[in-house]
Amino acid sequence: MCFGLYIHIPFCITKCTYCSFYSVTDLSNINSYFEAILNELKKEITLFKKYRLKSIYIGGGSPSVVDIQLYESFFSSINNILDISSVEEFTFELNPDNVSEDYIAFLKSIGVNRISMGVQCLDDTVLKTINRRHNSFKAISSVNILKNYFSNISLDYIIGLPNQTIDIVEHDIKQLIDLGATHISSYSLSVEPNTILEKQLKKNILKLPCEEEVIAQYNLINKILKDNGWLHYEISNYSMNSNYVGLHNSSYWNKVAYLGLGAGASSYDGKNLRWKNVENLKGYINSKVSGVYLRENEILTDDDLFNEYVMLRLRTNIGIDIDYLKSKFLQKYQTIFFDKCQSKICNGLLKRTGNYIFIPEDKMMLYNVIVSDLFV
Repeated sequence: MCFGLYIHIPFCITKCTYCSFYSVTDLSNINSYFEAILNELKKEITLFKKYRLKSIYIGGGSPSVVDIQLYESFFSSINNILDISSVEEFTFELNPDNVSEDYIAFLKSIGVNRISMGVQCLDDTVLKTINRRHNSFKAISSVNILKNYFSNISLDYIIGLPNQTIDIVEHDIKQLIDLGATHISSYSLSVEPNTILEKQLKKNILKLPCEEEVIAQYNLINKILKDNGWLHYEISNYSMNSNYVGLHNSSYWNKVAYLGLGAGASSYDGKNLRWKNVENLKGYINSKVSGVYLRENEILTDDDLFNEYVMLRLRTNIGIDIDYLKSKFLQKYQTIFFDKCQSKICNGLLKRTGNYIFIPEDKMMLYNVIVSDLFV
């Protein structure tokens, strides 16, 4: 059995228009945060001794705002606690404005083999509207630096942004392909509460594209990438081919065990226990003193396990494995599921091929509506 390690670094230099991450200045000593993470790792790793570590993901904000010198001892300590020799995918999240030859060379030296970078958009007007620190030139030049060190580069792109037209989306996605991206994650803008963007929208200073425009942007991305031979393997994720499917994130959709470290990080034992750390930074850091980490535990019921299987698997292009459904869930769940599926298959919202039931690509934007009706 395998598990993934997720380390949450929820900081950015300054809060941007649409995010709610903590500013680095909120933390007087980042080393204290790293010490707390290492203590948590020592405490929790015994629960995962029977598993093999398959992936590491450093993200959850802007990990690249942290200086190399601070990371050196941190990663050295992780190596002393945990055997990472079996890791197949080691991903590190970056912002374009933090990319430099020295930083990227350092990441390569500690074993990182996959980069996830948030370009968000390649139109300078849009980037300025959402208060991003980088411009399109910086994003492009950063990708070119990354290509000198890494062959697996994932780029995040956001649709539904203010001033973003379908022509901009078409130009951007084609440019991401030409730049040499091997993976693209495309998300619809989510407006976080108490952000500058939320206030600007309420005051009508900015206006978001309507739902029809966002759907058109999403479908256009699907078409462009499909025409270029890309694999749309999850509702928001595309890979150049099967070799570049995101291994770590796929573990979430496939219900593989994972250990999350840091403030606000979630963990799952691979069975029926999930827990989430306290989001308050000071509370999390102070927990290293007592050794008692503040968290919320959740015991998953049979209903929860069924609903989550349906919810997660229908995010993917593979969908529901009928044989798995029959082997893992009681007859009552099978009956409910197949009864509810029938009408959706008839009206084209779901499709069955062999032993798999999935959402057709052109109906993926209706995911929430489709899936919520299938829960018990």
